[in-house]
Amino acid sequence: MKKFNMDKRFYDFLAVSLQGKTVSTNVYRGKAVLVVNTTRNCGLPPQYKGLESLYREYRDISLVILGAP
Repeated sequence: MKKFNMDKRFYDFLAVSLQGKTVSTNVYRGKAVLVVNTTRNCGLPPQYKGLESLYREYRDISLVILGAP
């Protein structure tokens, strides 16, 4: 069984952007971040429409939505 390091915090992680660049989650410090479990293999999942609506409504208060496959 794989052991996970539970001492790691959100801002310690690295992510890969849609452009293929490595991004530190630290750049999102001070923002409201919603991490969503998504998949790349099924086209445009139905939840994207709702997430886009949520983002448009709250982006002015610094909402960031991160999709993680």
